[in-house]
Amino acid sequence: MTIDSNNFLDSLLDLTEINAPKSWPAKARITKQGYLDDPAVADSLISQKEIFIEFLTHLGSPQNKFKVIHVSGTSGKGSTCTLTSRILTQNGIQNGLFITPFVYNIREVFQINSSMISQENLDKYATKFIKLTRTWLESTSIWLTYHELIFAFSCYLFDMEKVKIAVIECFMGGRFDNTNIFTRPDKTCVITAIGKDHEQFLGDTTEDIVWHKSGIIQSNNTLILGNNLTQQQKKLIKTEAIIPDKNIHNVQSNYHIQTSKNDDGVKIINYTWHKQSLEWDLKPDQIYLLPNLATALLGAEMAIKPQLFDLNELDYNKILGPLPARLELKTIYRNQIQTQIILDGAHNQQKIGFLRDRLVEIDPKQKYIVLFSSGKGDQILDMLKILKPISHSIIASTFQIKLKDNRKIKESVQLLQSEEILLAHKYIFETDPEKALKLAIKEAAETSLPILCTGSFYFVGVVNECLEF
Repeated sequence: MTIDSNNFLDSLLDLTEINAPKSWPAKARITKQGYLDDPAVADSLISQKEIFIEFLTHLGSPQNKFKVIHVSGTSGKGSTCTLTSRILTQNGIQNGLFITPFVYNIREVFQINSSMISQENLDKYATKFIKLTRTWLESTSIWLTYHELIFAFSCYLFDMEKVKIAVIECFMGGRFDNTNIFTRPDKTCVITAIGKDHEQFLGDTTEDIVWHKSGIIQSNNTLILGNNLTQQQKKLIKTEAIIPDKNIHNVQSNYHIQTSKNDDGVKIINYTWHKQSLEWDLKPDQIYLLPNLATALLGAEMAIKPQLFDLNELDYNKILGPLPARLELKTIYRNQIQTQIILDGAHNQQKIGFLRDRLVEIDPKQKYIVLFSSGKGDQILDMLKILKPISHSIIASTFQIKLKDNRKIKESVQLLQSEEILLAHKYIFETDPEKALKLAIKEAAETSLPILCTGSFYFVGVVNECLEF
């Protein structure tokens, strides 16, 4: 059987059925104090990581074959990773990119030189990987999760493609994350904006969240402190980091931005990086990437040392080019009527707040028909309250995904159906996402307002599929 983008996910999920437990394992909340009081609370996670490394050894220990830029944080991880990969690609450095989740195509997760691999290469590498994995699993009683398998395949691919540097986004947290298996001292760690998310697993205090995020830092690593971190968060990270101060680099001390509007959009009148300055025209929807660009530049610089790159030689239109489900603008046509829809995977309070601020910066008076769904019941009300000032109406829906237990999503649906969530001028709940999209398109045609689809990368992916028909 030929493996392609359409069936690779099913092939990986088939592997998760081998030696699978009878019920979905519950994840425990692990706080810093809880761990210090009783390290046994994380024993199962540590044991699972050791098993995972044993599996990687069976694959030839691909995770040790390349230098790594390892990115943790709450918001901005995916975009920072993507920009970093694009910078490396423009400097002629063979690199791999691992980002999750995918929005439209599973090949988004594992890229070579900032591009999805071909269907032919996916078939070639995935066929070998699945055969190796199935043989190993069937010779043991060990169960591997989807996240472990997709990450292991990415490392295997990067090894086969002989990448020099891999840019790796953490799934969640950092300290006990599946990606936290790199032990080379030349790793560059990047921590982006930190906020509350996955509190049921990471804890709900800044101290606990920072403890998890900074857990990727190992002795002799280089650390990049992202642009959006608070002074308190930076102080806490430095306390957790077991590296000398000379290995810690602060993005804010390395760049400066001034902008002024012109007739066509926004002109960068001074973007200073290590005393290098440049000037170029930006599209309005690229402004929000500038802080992440600074973080990506510093991360790439530290990883490629002693090689240097000239800021003025980079093609910023390509580096700041479109990102899937990050302020992604599409134009759709129904019954000869043109409608604009913005797709954005913002899925927690912090990211929704960033999204709202970006849209207000682009056009302070614009209202949107918000098409929304989320699997995070504990944040839904707060996310919708953030969106209310820019919403003309809210159309809420639901979705199902193959990758995880859908119980949390079902709980969220119950909340979305409740009367207390009537926060906008107009609120509609429609279970079927395709019907919800049709309602949004109909209202957009009547009001000439754009649609904003957000709340979950998975939901955006579902809506995008509906747009294709």
